Parts: sequence; structure tokens; C-alpha cells
Amino acid sequence: MSLAPLRPCPYPRCRTLIRPPARHCRDHARAVDEARPSARERGYNTPQWRGFRAGWLARHPWCGDRQLSVSAEHSRCAAEQLRVIATDVDHIVRLTGPDDPRFFDPMAVQSLCHTCHARKTGREQRTA
Repeated sequence: MSLAPLRPCPYPRCRTLIRPPARHCRDHARAVDEARPSARERGYNTPQWRGFRAGWLARHPWCGDRQLSVSAEHSRCAAEQLRVIATDVDHIVRLTGPDDPRFFDPMAVQSLCHTCHARKTGREQRTA
């Protein structure tokens, strides 16, 4: 059991207390998940993205790799100078959706291992 302090569920008008790492109470976790657009609607489960992703990871195989450099900004692996194979292509700055002109921009993405990507995404969702 986590020793983190209890906090209220962020769902509007919900007063149920939850313990991190849970993001919502049991009653609202499913509603939040069902309201999220699908991977295809977000532009990721498409042939165009799969091709871009495969090409990117072939050219930038290490966690923290960017178009012109290696960055430790979002990669604990790069910060600790570890050579960890990247599994995810991450948009450095949150986009508005698949029609955003930066969606396939090589300067707007980075390679991350799944752990670093999950950590970065979690931080972004907590601050959004």
C-alpha cells in the first residue's frame, strides 16, 4: 500500500478520496477512460504514423535521441548516460491532434523508452 497522502478525485463534484498513483476514484476512472479518443482518432493507429514511427526509431534507436542531439530533459536514461533502446516516439510538446502541423515534424519528436515516456506523460497529465 502506498504511503502517499489521500487527495480528492479530480472528477467534477466528486469528493471521494483516492491514494496516488490512482488518478480517479473507481466510479469515475471508467468514465474518464471511455471519454478519451481512440488511438486512431488521436492519429496514432494509422499507416502514416506506423511508417513514421518505424523510420524514426530506426534512425534514433536510443532513449533521449532527438533530431539533432540527445536530450536528458525527458529521459532519465540519457541523464544517467545509459544506453537504453527506445520503444516510443514522443511528441516533445503536447499537440492539438492529428491535424497539428507538427504531428510528423522530426524536430517535434524524440525517442523514449516506455518507462521514460510513461513518466513524461504522467507529469503532463497531472499538470494539464
